[in-house]
Amino acid sequence: MKIGRAIKEVRKKRGISQGDLATRLSISQSYLSLVEGEKKQPSLDLLQSIADTLDISIPILFLLSIEPADLSKKNKAQAKLAYSIARSLLDILS
Repeated sequence: MKIGRAIKEVRKKRGISQGDLATRLSISQSYLSLVEGEKKQPSLDLLQSIADTLDISIPILFLLSIEPADLSKKNKAQAKLAYSIARSLLDILS
């Protein structure tokens, strides 16, 4: 799962700079950069704050974070479908 990548994608879709999001979350921009770069994993509380600030649900963030390597071969078709649906939802919410 690439939750940091999903956060970055949603943040950019919302037109929010990394510095602005960090300020809204009361965290440093360098820490947010580490989260988005998959170097740090956000706590559940921080993830909830990020989701609230970006006006998106955590389940949608999780769907956007799915990587093909996360799933067995038989589930890859389902993952592609779920990812496609999540991206469509993100487009609708933008």
